[in-house]
Amino acid sequence: TQFGKLGGSVKSLVGRMLAAGAAAFALKKAVDGLNVFKAHVDEAEKLSRAIETSYENAQELAIAEKEAGLQAGAIRSAIEGIAVAQSQGVISKDLLNLGLTFDEIREKKPDELFDILSKRMNEGSLSARQFEAAVNVLGDNGSEVALKLAGNFEEFREIARESGKIIEEETF
Repeated sequence: TQFGKLGGSVKSLVGRMLAAGAAAFALKKAVDGLNVFKAHVDEAEKLSRAIETSYENAQELAIAEKEAGLQAGAIRSAIEGIAVAQSQGVISKDLLNLGLTFDEIREKKPDELFDILSKRMNEGSLSARQFEAAVNVLGDNGSEVALKLAGNFEEFREIARESGKIIEEETF
């Protein structure tokens, strides 16, 4: 009977240990989820400030960039490249070769020019002249970004909008 009591105690102890382990695992998963959420919020805030765009647009671009398989920061680099080309004091031949008009280059912000470029390149093929201009303007990953824009980047932006992952700025 001593062994029976001991066996019952061991079973009870094992049950408690399993319950504690399951609770610890659930808590870790919850904390990990909050960390992912915080990282997403932080990255979108950085992108929003860096390219002077809305928080929601920054999130959309960041999610689409990831979904498209682009290197992290490729879209920000592309928009910054547009800003540099736009600020040169003369109308950039490369921006014109990318299909942007004089008025658009003069009047739009860099993120708006990127949106226009993304939509236009998605509608048609990428010429050799456009590809060269993209390499010159769209930052370190210009060729990769240009190919994605000419391919299906707009679809990744749509996926981002429909994902439910975009948090409105007023939420914080």
